[in-house]
Amino acid sequence: MARRSLGISGESAAAQAYMAGAELLGWDIRSEGAGVDVVVPAPLALTLALADASVDAGGRRSFGWPLITTAAVQELLRRAPLVGAVTNLSSRSTRPAPPAEASLSGGVLLSSAHDQIALTMLVARLVGMGAPQSVTASVGLDANGLDDAADVAIEFVGGLTAHVHADWQSELVTSQEFQLAGEAGVLRSETDPRQSLEFNGERVRLLAANVADEQHRPLHETGVVAMLKTIAAAFDAGTLPYAFTLAFGRGVLEVIVAAAASAGRHQPVALPFGGDRNATPQQLLAG
Repeated sequence: MARRSLGISGESAAAQAYMAGAELLGWDIRSEGAGVDVVVPAPLALTLALADASVDAGGRRSFGWPLITTAAVQELLRRAPLVGAVTNLSSRSTRPAPPAEASLSGGVLLSSAHDQIALTMLVARLVGMGAPQSVTASVGLDANGLDDAADVAIEFVGGLTAHVHADWQSELVTSQEFQLAGEAGVLRSETDPRQSLEFNGERVRLLAANVADEQHRPLHETGVVAMLKTIAAAFDAGTLPYAFTLAFGRGVLEVIVAAAASAGRHQPVALPFGGDRNATPQQLLAG
């Protein structure tokens, strides 16, 4: 049987992690081209125009965000219908600011908040709240004018308003949590610095990763290995799950762009986004 090969788009830290995961699985890393399965790490692009072009280009390309394949999030998705009619959907993360020498393409909206928004959108879809219809956001800026804190309210067509908070303002603490509450129960997950899930206050046992070499444990526990396996199986089957499609990646970016525009204008922004699709979130934050 021929060895599987995979293309990883870009040279970001996420792309490097995906390459390490593919090598751990014994796969070959190839340059993007005709006939090559490609994973595009989140965020899909820096502007909606570039995201549009990526979606329109077609081909065997998937959207990569390993949070969804962590054990805690997989179990949360499985149990989501058990909470009943949804009353609250929210997510919070905090972490230290990136080092000054880090090469950043954007602030907290394009990094920490990205996967939180993606998971919020996916869970809202799963529990019948449909697509986002408007976004209201505010941000805090660091000394260089980069957003280092963001509060985003996402209104869905089903009537629910979800809330996402992300910041780089902690000196020592790193945390990321997600909560889904309904009339019949509450699910609360943590995925950073370690994974956990509670249902109605009771700890849920999560499947532990079977790791042969402890140095590879982060690739398993952050969902990278499971994500690559899921995407590969989907390519073989001929249909990607919605959460790994470029169209979903563009939808997440659209919410982020709308959040930046909302913060820049100090008013809600309707979706689909009707503003400048060539503008980056940083440009839209400037108003």
